[in-house]
Amino acid sequence: WPHTGHPRRIGISAFGVSGTNAHAIIEQPPPHPTPHEKEETPEPHPDTHIPWLLSARTPTALTARARQLVAHVEAHPELDADTLGRALATTRASLEHRAALVGTDRNKLLDAARRLAEGRPSPRVVTGKAATGPLAFLFSGQGSQRLGMGRELHARHPAFAEAFDSVCEELDARLARPVRTAVFADPASEEAQLLDRTEFTQPALFAFEVATVRLLASWGIRPDIVAGHSVGEIVAAHVAGVLSLGDAATLVCARARLMQALPPGGAMAAVGTGEEEVAELLAGHEHEVSIAAVNGPASVVLSGSEEPLLEIVGRLRALGHRTKRLRVSHAFHSPLVEPMQEEFGRVARELSYSAPRVPVVSNVTGRLAEGGDLVTPEYWVRHVRAAVRFHATVRTLESERVRTFLEVGPGDTLTAMVHEGLTTPTEAVPVVRRGDDESLSLLTALARLHVRGSALAVPRHPVHIPLPTYPFERKRYWLERTPMPREEQTLAPQEPPVPETAEESARTLVAGLSERPSEERRKELVGLVIELAAAALGHDGTDEFDEETGFFDVGFSSLTAVEVRNKINEICGLETTPMLLFDYPTPLMLAEHLDELLFTPQSH
Repeated sequence: WPHTGHPRRIGISAFGVSGTNAHAIIEQPPPHPTPHEKEETPEPHPDTHIPWLLSARTPTALTARARQLVAHVEAHPELDADTLGRALATTRASLEHRAALVGTDRNKLLDAARRLAEGRPSPRVVTGKAATGPLAFLFSGQGSQRLGMGRELHARHPAFAEAFDSVCEELDARLARPVRTAVFADPASEEAQLLDRTEFTQPALFAFEVATVRLLASWGIRPDIVAGHSVGEIVAAHVAGVLSLGDAATLVCARARLMQALPPGGAMAAVGTGEEEVAELLAGHEHEVSIAAVNGPASVVLSGSEEPLLEIVGRLRALGHRTKRLRVSHAFHSPLVEPMQEEFGRVARELSYSAPRVPVVSNVTGRLAEGGDLVTPEYWVRHVRAAVRFHATVRTLESERVRTFLEVGPGDTLTAMVHEGLTTPTEAVPVVRRGDDESLSLLTALARLHVRGSALAVPRHPVHIPLPTYPFERKRYWLERTPMPREEQTLAPQEPPVPETAEESARTLVAGLSERPSEERRKELVGLVIELAAAALGHDGTDEFDEETGFFDVGFSSLTAVEVRNKINEICGLETTPMLLFDYPTPLMLAEHLDELLFTPQSH
């Protein structure tokens, strides 16, 4: 068979006498690499377990696939976790209903598969339906830093370590002390204080976030559109191709150094109200206090001289708005940073700028970057002083059909802001959750992206091992045995019972409560709330909870609260506010509120 430079393909047909025909097309397999050939996709680190990926055409078939996998793994104890992960990822199609199982060893992955098969919730089981639309990367700004950020990723993921070291080399040439000294300092050492100094904070975040982008790329995850919060926009500009690594390092180090050199003083405060109300109170104080950031429809940050700022904050508090003074060294994005702008402009004019290769949403305008945005020195000088329009940025991303957001940073601050600022169904995912194991957080983020439709990069050549085949949901279409007039004969599909998913089980539970006594309803709703809360915190059991347990007493964050609220909305068919768990902070209080919403007749 002559080689033409294209894979050889043949068609095989079988023609049945009854009229049933079958056709198959088979293709020549790809050549195996020689020892000298290098994989295009970097191999995951041996310590990193590939998530077990499952998919199906329907939720019930997905549950059946999990049952098959459990039986297969239990019958083949010789199969290791990574071999199974690679085989599942490379030899099975990715269908629309998906599950990804995350774990640090074979037993934990197998337990996750059992929970999926039984319809029980678990923090190691991520399910979803593949969605269309672009993936947005959001880069965190100052305030998200934490001592030791990236230490675990550096130790376990060569792609991160190589990129982090490379970026630090660029930064260290422009700083008084190495970035690693500030980031990886012993908590008991004097160096541990360096990370909270602006001159090191901003370069350290830049190094962490650029290295995380390279790590994500090694798994095949790349952005379709990017945005950043304050200094995070410099990372976005570099990732989009506007600034080279060297020029971006120069810009971020100059920004940090000049801000650190400003006279200390000033204040910043977060207030729980909208921009318009705040702007009215700022009238006459514009040269002293300004809006530093608009993070949501009712989330504004003020910055400026301490005395007038605290006066304005006091007036807002008297009106019933939540207020919180922020711990900062300087009043960023306020009139107090203006003295640094001239020198910063001189640095910015020495750099080279290119048109972005990836769309960028500007946090100065809140719109897609255009014209002189990002590519002129004047833009970056204005960027230092202007308000961060993050809420407008997120709304612009929403208008660009983004429904999946990935926060690239050492925490989950922006993730919570996305949930609070949008009304359309979205998935906002942090690469790393503050307080969690970084490597497990990464794998969970990859799992959540995969079930939303992202393709994970795996070794180019598939791993061939026996695996269960697809669990087709067979239906019989025989004629009924009872004689019927020809015109009334019908085909009767018969479906075998299949266990429900956890979400389906919960919806079935809620739907069946309407005819039950109120006390019984509330008891069931309390149990549902406790299960959702335990799963959100990563607990396999509910021992830490009772009906009076305060959500925020056992480790809930604003992000966890919004995630549980989203699950409740999905299961109960409600549209509750992002403040649901803040307003009803125990399982009993929340269950009573849900009972009222679901089963109390509404007056009109």
